[in-house]
Amino acid sequence: MKKGLGLMVVAAVLLSACSDGVPHVEDPHRPVDADGNPIKGTEFIQKYCAGKPTHETCVKVQKAVSSDATKGGLPKGW
Repeated sequence: MKKGLGLMVVAAVLLSACSDGVPHVEDPHRPVDADGNPIKGTEFIQKYCAGKPTHETCVKVQKAVSSDATKGGLPKGW
């Protein structure tokens, strides 16, 4: 009886983590949409992170987008 109840609690926790509408992202520099297709970081933020500024995945992708935007060398002639 206790084992069955424990399994139901674990299942409920796992399912509640999926219900926030933000897909899990392995690499925040290369996010994917809900279908697993590659998507630009800015598009990911607009599509999945509206109204969720403190969501862990959204914060990671936002930091990656900011980091990627500052990469690169100086322009020629410097």
